[in-house]
Amino acid sequence: MELTTNATTPSPDPPPAAINTSPTNRTSSEAQEGDEEGNNKKEEWVKKMRGWLMVLTVLSASVTYQAGLNPPGGFWQDDLQSSNFTQGHTAGNPVLATKNPIRYGIFFSFNASAFVMSLIIIVLLLKPSFFHEELRLNLLRNFLVGNIISLVVAFAVGCSHDLKSSGASVLSTIFISILYVKWEVWRSERKMLRRRIM
Repeated sequence: MELTTNATTPSPDPPPAAINTSPTNRTSSEAQEGDEEGNNKKEEWVKKMRGWLMVLTVLSASVTYQAGLNPPGGFWQDDLQSSNFTQGHTAGNPVLATKNPIRYGIFFSFNASAFVMSLIIIVLLLKPSFFHEELRLNLLRNFLVGNIISLVVAFAVGCSHDLKSSGASVLSTIFISILYVKWEVWRSERKMLRRRIM
């Protein structure tokens, strides 16, 4: 006689192949969590960086705009006809343009380029997705470096009274800036090389 029981017998454990304990599956889920955490940190960094760059760029645009409206030395307040002993000038023209046209030309060129670069950077920063591609970030970095160089050169030329001292300031600034740019290029190339190796 055969006994039948309705009691449920415990089912055997699934075979080890059916259990999802493989290291690749665990690392892929951990990698996804790590990627999400990295993306969150990157988004936070992008927001902070955009804010700071926007503040600094608006400050740069304000300074260069003001310097364009009120150049070093100011403006002539009266008209003076030129004679054998004096150089003439017209009211409303920059004093520096009359006294030292080369220095004024250098100042005006670099101040205007810094102003335009500031406006371009502001427009680039208005689009949040701009920070997600490396080529665009390099473009932004180049505009920032160009803006800083233009500001420093305009400041050096506008502050000194003779062309020799302003020329030394400009040349040293350009030399330091070229060294900085070369160092940044070398560093970014090394970073890209490391990414390719990995």
